[in-house]
Amino acid sequence: MKRRDLFSKIAAAALCVTMSAALIAGCGSGSDSKDEDKNSGKGGGKTETVEILTQFGEAGKKAGLEAISREVEKAHPEYKFEIICLSYDKYVERLKQEMSAGDPPSIFTGRPKEFPEFVKAGQVYDLTNEDFINDFDEKLRAEVTLDGKIWSVPYDKEIYGVFYRQELLDKYGLEIPTTKAEWIKVCDTLKENGVTPVAFGGADTDPCNYTLETFWDAALIAGGNTDAIQKVMDKEISIKDVPEFKQALKNAYEMLIPYIEVNDMSITRDTAYENFCSMDRAFTIHGNFCASILREGAPDGEIGIFPVPWGDDKSTDKLRYGVDDAMMIAAEGNTEAALAWMKYATSAEGLSIWADNSKSYSASKLVAEIENPDPINQDINKYFDNGEYYFKGDLKYFDGSYLSEWQNMAQKFFSDGLAAYGDGKDSEEFVTGFLDEVDSRFSAF
Repeated sequence: MKRRDLFSKIAAAALCVTMSAALIAGCGSGSDSKDEDKNSGKGGGKTETVEILTQFGEAGKKAGLEAISREVEKAHPEYKFEIICLSYDKYVERLKQEMSAGDPPSIFTGRPKEFPEFVKAGQVYDLTNEDFINDFDEKLRAEVTLDGKIWSVPYDKEIYGVFYRQELLDKYGLEIPTTKAEWIKVCDTLKENGVTPVAFGGADTDPCNYTLETFWDAALIAGGNTDAIQKVMDKEISIKDVPEFKQALKNAYEMLIPYIEVNDMSITRDTAYENFCSMDRAFTIHGNFCASILREGAPDGEIGIFPVPWGDDKSTDKLRYGVDDAMMIAAEGNTEAALAWMKYATSAEGLSIWADNSKSYSASKLVAEIENPDPINQDINKYFDNGEYYFKGDLKYFDGSYLSEWQNMAQKFFSDGLAAYGDGKDSEEFVTGFLDEVDSRFSAF
């Protein structure tokens, strides 16, 4: 797809989303709308508006919620589900306002560790004894458990890896790399043919952070040093004394810095998606939360995903997974309607509708029954079937002040790394100096 066509498509999609949002607002998304009975048109009966509040920004996920809701409404004409999708900040603000007012959304996205105050106040429905919760990944269920009870449905797995364009690999006779040496060879070949290998949006701190995470947490898992970050925050060790962390950053310097561009530090992740979708770049390291965006930008593209080939032993190449979309039910309000929605959404039919629209990878054990999975998810199936994955929850991660500082330093890693590479510095010299600076900043906490 040509870049101009892609921009036109994205602009049209944005206009549709804006118009849809305006229609939702016009139909009454204020606090009175949930209390107002509406005529269903079936035998003169009444319908009750049931609010689903999320922070989903992807058009595919919004479409998935709408499609599932329409199916539930066929079986339950007494309910009309209203989907409200806001940016994260506005979402949290509205959720807290509605909870405080005693008028909560019937379904909302989140996990107990995000909103422990709602759980402790008895405002979240206890899902522990619901049959459908047993269909979901055991480790992810532990992530949504608090005080021995399950408070959220861990609906999707968040998968991190390298998205690739098979068309560009085929054009230059290249195979998916499975080792660091193969990655460098593939990227060098692309560069020699005028293709910048990696799409990267360095203007956002998040991509800088999670891109580096995919290197260092895989190394920590392989080295059995999963609590190293916690030890750093507890002042037991220095970050520069964690060998796996240092090696991971050296790998990132050697495997990424030569294969992105200096001006990538001034573009957002959305522009990076566009570069990937228009085949200006062959790879991009992201979570599968962007799958629907990539598929919208390149609907017929041969897109797949593989683990970051960070070492010399391809047996250490594994996809990382954790909780992505998780949904909670309010203890007050229309719990009956929310449970009806959730039971359908967690069935094989509901999961298939969600996968078809959102391109997400289900956390349900029914994943094998999902019809017509996207090729991206077919790739993920292959790695999970072979046991080539690791669980994010098995590692410790930066939090609090350490996380805020690390995110800034992750962005600095790429901006300073590009300058250092241009000056001819090798990975040992650059990473040693970089970790000294990180250690100095962490010492203030």
